[in-house]
Formats: sequence, structure tokens, C-alpha cells
Amino acid sequence: KQGSLSYIKTPDILKKIPGYHIPADLMPELANDITNCTLQFDEKANSFNFNVLPPTNDAYAQIAFSPLGEVSADDYKYLVVKTKNNFGSQSMLRLFYSTSVSPGPSALYTVSKRIDGDNQWHYYIYDLSYFAGWTGTIKSIRFDPFDSDTIPAGKNVVFSLGSITLCKTVDEATQVATGNYLPKGSVAS
Repeated sequence: KQGSLSYIKTPDILKKIPGYHIPADLMPELANDITNCTLQFDEKANSFNFNVLPPTNDAYAQIAFSPLGEVSADDYKYLVVKTKNNFGSQSMLRLFYSTSVSPGPSALYTVSKRIDGDNQWHYYIYDLSYFAGWTGTIKSIRFDPFDSDTIPAGKNVVFSLGSITLCKTVDEATQVATGNYLPKGSVAS
């Protein structure tokens, strides 16, 4: 058929390539469920920014994994998040996860970690190996960067994501957290 590519079939193997590593420039295409913030990709800083709309204690955005194909939570038990924010002190980054087995977001399917607010890049490793519901196909992860903190009116706060990387082992996650390693098979932009 001239002028049409509909006759080209996508090989099944390509449909199964998992999203091991999500760089910042891919995140705008995957973001949804946005509350109390605006989102922006900063090309110069190579960061995906959540510009918080104060006053609030509940700014968040969700990153959908479904468009990347089937990514198995059973295979990837560790999540490495590269992030920074200018909050000025530590804050709580809560992740709400959703899989084919654990629909979310739900308070039952969360993991939290204190993060630095010094406006410098940091890597944080989330061990999901013992969390209920982290099984099946990964659907999404919602990022709540200031979960237990209130952002007062007039304060300009930006939470930035540099990358999200799924790893099979804690050793692999530790290597990714050095900033100089990506798991085998990762696609970086």
C-alpha cells in the first residue's frame, strides 16, 4: 500500500522490551494524574521538574509504565531514583505504586524515604522486594515529593527527577546509584 505503513508488523520481541531506565526527557510523555504542581522538562538541566503550587502538602504526579510495555515487578525489585529539590531541608518522598495485582494509588502500596532538600542531585534506592503488591506488571509510580511537609504560600519549591531505574539486585541498584552505570539492556536517551 503506497503511502501507508499499516502493513508493517511490529515484531513481538519489541513489544516485550521493558523500561529499565526512564531518563528525564521521556517523563513528560509518561506523566499523568498531576495535582498541585505544574510539570516541565528542563533541557539544559536534563531534569523533569515538579513546580509546586503552594500552599499545599499534597503535590504529586504519576509516571505511567504501561506505554513502555510489560515491565515485571517480580523481576525488578529495586528502584533507583535520581532527584533533587530546593525545599531547604529534608522532606519525605512517598511513592505510590500500581501493578496488575495491586491497583493504586493506595495507602496499602507505598514506600517512603527522607530525601535531602539541598538542590543537589542524589540517588535513592528503594528496596521493594518485601512490599506487598509489588508483583505482576508495573502500571505506574506516583511521586509525592513533600508528603508530610506543607509548602507555605509564597515559597517557590521545585522537585526534580533526573531518572528512574529499575534493577534486579541490590548490587545493581548500588552501581546505578554511583551515577556511572546502567543495567544491561537499558535504553538511555
